[in-house]
Amino acid sequence: MSGDDAYCGVMTNAIAVADTAPEIMNPHGSTQLADESRWRAVLARDQRSDGRFVYAVRSTGIYCRPSCPSRRPKRQSVLFFADADAAEVAGFRECRRCLPRAGVPPSPAIAHVRKAAEFIASHADEPLTLAHDDADAVVKAPVPGVGV
Repeated sequence: MSGDDAYCGVMTNAIAVADTAPEIMNPHGSTQLADESRWRAVLARDQRSDGRFVYAVRSTGIYCRPSCPSRRPKRQSVLFFADADAAEVAGFRECRRCLPRAGVPPSPAIAHVRKAAEFIASHADEPLTLAHDDADAVVKAPVPGVGV
């Protein structure tokens, strides 16, 4: 068996295991609607779906979080799993780009809120205005829905 044959054998075995993996069922027993919703989240790279499921690609043997910046796979090559453990049991390995086992990344807004809270706490004895020199360090990002 050549090196290429061994590689094909490994990939074939991973695909065979993945083909027998249990599907995620929604409360009504239907996976088709749930899978379409998950697929839309993958196409949109929806960060809100991170941590809710992972998707695996049969052709690569890799599973990712929905927001992974990788190239989008063909729909027929994708399987959905409830979590990373289920994908690994089915023979897939973790994506090195999005690291789905690392958990859901925190929202960038959290850092802004923490900075604002620290600023307010450190200036509690002063009148709070946005004209304060240190306020620029806190209020850099525009707030959605608020006009200037």
